[in-house]
Amino acid sequence: MLNLNAFERTACAQDFLQNSLTARERELVVAFALGYSQAELVRAWRVSPPAVSQMVSRIHRKAARYWC
Repeated sequence: MLNLNAFERTACAQDFLQNSLTARERELVVAFALGYSQAELVRAWRVSPPAVSQMVSRIHRKAARYWC
């Protein structure tokens, strides 16, 4: 695990969100941070549940590559 202070963690997270994710993936991260569920996003975005699930998996893989 990286040993970063709060400012460095915030800067690192902002860099990840801005430079590693697509606009749609950033929207998904923000929606989850605001408390929306996957089911709510499926209805709001009019996509299939697997589409949201695949996007979540893609974000997890990108995060693992970014911080590891």
